[in-house]
Amino acid sequence: MESFISQLLELQDHDAKYIRLVAFLEHIPLELDMIQTKLKQAQVKIEIERKSFLASELERKNIDAKLKEAEEKIVKLKTQQMQVKKNEEYEAINKEISTITEQINDLEFEGLDLLDKIDKQKIALSSNEENYKNEMKSIDAEIALLKKRKISMEEDKNQEWAQVQSLEQAIDPRLLSMYRAVKSRVKKPPFVVLLKDQLCTGCHLKVSNEIVKKVHDTKNPHQCDNCSRIVFKG
Repeated sequence: MESFISQLLELQDHDAKYIRLVAFLEHIPLELDMIQTKLKQAQVKIEIERKSFLASELERKNIDAKLKEAEEKIVKLKTQQMQVKKNEEYEAINKEISTITEQINDLEFEGLDLLDKIDKQKIALSSNEENYKNEMKSIDAEIALLKKRKISMEEDKNQEWAQVQSLEQAIDPRLLSMYRAVKSRVKKPPFVVLLKDQLCTGCHLKVSNEIVKKVHDTKNPHQCDNCSRIVFKG
């Protein structure tokens, strides 16, 4: 293998590592955003459950207040009933007491159902708050790990970039220009590939007979006539 191909392959290796690290680093903020979104969703869920629980508690207090008011009204009516002299008035008050008693029974049944609902909400809220605390710990650990990885990757990226620049300085400018043009067009590695059985192992398409003949000239670089990658004979 000609020395210039070895140089390009070494450059490509460090270039590929640099490109991968850049891609990983670009993705880390997205991962952090996803984590924050997940956290906010959990917070919203807890807040909705808490509001629902408080609403039920308020409803229970309203029922208690209505029960107290109804019971006090019955006491007043019974006191009033003892003071009336006409049978019609007595029966009218008795009927009103019966109506209020039915309302009290309905309120008590409603209150019992609500208490059962509140108990379930309280248990669910307590469990979800505990889960949220545990999730917070997990998320904090995940964020810390991502930040640690970011620092490490930044260091690796800088090292790879320094290596790329060093290798580029040792490569013939004409060859480097060709390599950069391929990199600009292809976008992702590999940029320098083996020509195998008349196939470019970069785009996996068959090259022309002319390229097959030229590639035997190992003193000059040659390119796939489909994808423009630099090709060499193994």
